[in-house]
Amino acid sequence: MVLMLLAAAPTVAVVVGLVCYTGSLCFSPGSDGPSAPVTVSRGRDQLQKDRATTVDKV
Repeated sequence: MVLMLLAAAPTVAVVVGLVCYTGSLCFSPGSDGPSAPVTVSRGRDQLQKDRATTVDKV
């Protein structure tokens, strides 16, 4: 069980990293306070562009 978690953690980190790198997912602080909530948003335009590119390739 521990081995499976150790194998899954880097995989999840790489996927989240790639999604953030491509601009499909953005993290931003909700305010300037020390305990500000983090806002997660999707880049809808980027997702549509990626979808169109993928459909053209297939």
